[in-house]
Amino acid sequence: AMNTQRAVRRLRPDPVDDALILRLIELALKAPSGSNAQNWE
Repeated sequence: AMNTQRAVRRLRPDPVDDALILRLIELALKAPSGSNAQNWE
């Protein structure tokens, strides 16, 4: 669990690979949700 919070004020200008973005979205969809909220089908 996250115990801290940070604000990001500077982002790197490097491009992010599309395959990495899709993989991160895929993993986020499989992550547990608060209060057992269910995803839309």
